[in-house]
Amino acid sequence: MPRGFTRGDRVTIISGRYAGQHGLVDSNVFQKTADYPKEYARGCHVVLDDGQVVTVRWDQVKCRKQESATLARRPKKRPEPPR
Repeated sequence: MPRGFTRGDRVTIISGRYAGQHGLVDSNVFQKTADYPKEYARGCHVVLDDGQVVTVRWDQVKCRKQESATLARRPKKRPEPPR
């Protein structure tokens, strides 16, 4: 996982047991993960869209593009009055 991910960042899990799942980063950790239970690694807790919390390694997630909901918050341009 590249540096710069913080709590609330939207991510997609790209490998392992939860590949294809989407969720939000909850925290960065250094502990055993779901797919590598016998070794400690840098990773993060991800709250999946279904509410389940999983621990994955940094190299198992990627940042999701901003959703279209962000675009909806932009102010709309008002049409210019006719001259």
